[in-house]
Amino acid sequence: MSNNYISKLVVFFASILFCIGSIEAQEADSAYAIMVKQKDFTFTALTYSSSSTNNKQLYDNYTIKVTKDSIIGNLPYYGNSYTPQINVTDGGISFTSLKFDYTIVEKKKGKILLTINPKDERTIIKELFMTIFSNGRTELNVLSRNREPTSFSGYISQ
Repeated sequence: MSNNYISKLVVFFASILFCIGSIEAQEADSAYAIMVKQKDFTFTALTYSSSSTNNKQLYDNYTIKVTKDSIIGNLPYYGNSYTPQINVTDGGISFTSLKFDYTIVEKKKGKILLTINPKDERTIIKELFMTIFSNGRTELNVLSRNREPTSFSGYISQ
């Protein structure tokens, strides 16, 4: 066999391996996109930050559960409030919304931008902005009505 023939064989098999790897990556990426499009996922927060608070590691189970019919949030809050809190034990970001706008924008490399605007939650949440990466890692920004904006890092799962 000639060196030219062996070179072509190596390039051919390398191309096949590359294509298989690309197909597997696309399948993994699409699993998160499907969860987001079907409104069937849970965001789990691992860290918290705001402009007045340093990055904090979270150890409890803080989540936002998204379904077709509802969004249920249970997140902590450590930042500044612009209005007095009536009940200091309710200082977190706990809410249930049954009416909400849900906007998905797909970006390059499997990144998804998700905006959730609860219509029936008038006291705490104004908007939720999620950036979901192809590996499931998620950044959540919470815009509140009477508190400083907060950010969470975590992941989504089904």
